Amino acid sequence: MVDAGIAKISVMGTMHEIGFFEGSINENTPCHPMSLYGIGKDALRNCVAMMTNGKHTNWQWLRGYYIVGHSEFGCSIFSKITAAEKEGKTEFPFTMGQNQFDFIDYDRFLVDAKIYEHEKMGTEFKPTGALK
Repeated sequence: MVDAGIAKISVMGTMHEIGFFEGSINENTPCHPMSLYGIGKDALRNCVAMMTNGKHTNWQWLRGYYIVGHSEFGCSIFSKITAAEKEGKTEFPFTMGQNQFDFIDYDRFLVDAKIYEHEKMGTEFKPTGALK
């Protein structure tokens, strides 16, 4: 795509690129992936950065961390937390609670991704439906 001259590239990354990290995570947090999936995604991120270096292609790496929906159905950790809450459980074994920005609501993620795209890549931002 870069060699073809495409102007903008957006890639969906993952929090697994970071690896284990206690505390707040942002775009400057160093990546030390601890799974093959995370290693692969981090390699793709580095490859996109390398391929676009010196080219006229803007790129953005969207890292969604844990995107939370409102469903108790399914096998995700969020479905299990929602089901536990509906069952009245007061405890759920998960982490020490020191990762401050690991979770984002799905609707908020969509808004943030569109705002970032607008600010960094010069696209038009028109919130509609769930994005309002």
